[in-house]
Amino acid sequence: MATGTVFVIDDDPWIHDVLTMVLEDEGYTVVNARDGQEALEQLDTHQPALILLDWMMPRMNALTFTQELRRRVPSPKIPIMLLTVDGNATAKAAQIGADAYLTKPFDLPILLDQVARVIEG
Repeated sequence: MATGTVFVIDDDPWIHDVLTMVLEDEGYTVVNARDGQEALEQLDTHQPALILLDWMMPRMNALTFTQELRRRVPSPKIPIMLLTVDGNATAKAAQIGADAYLTKPFDLPILLDQVARVIEG
């Protein structure tokens, strides 16, 4: 059974519902945020083992969020998996220093495999 806290940062409620259900079924604790600003507020009470991060969000997008995250928590580096519909996922993942990325729509078994791989290091 998997363990650890996974932040799901996405403005799509459907993504929150589906990922919460499948990740909790695997044994992860899930913290949801609608954008980067809300996720930064969650850092006061939760320490993520992984962040699943949408690229485009209101108030604070992925680029601004990761810059602020690295400023607040420079070490140890919290792994990030970028989730995006854009075809430039590789470049965007590199831009924010993401450890992995998936393009939407994604297969849940592949997502779960990637989550486990990133968390296990």
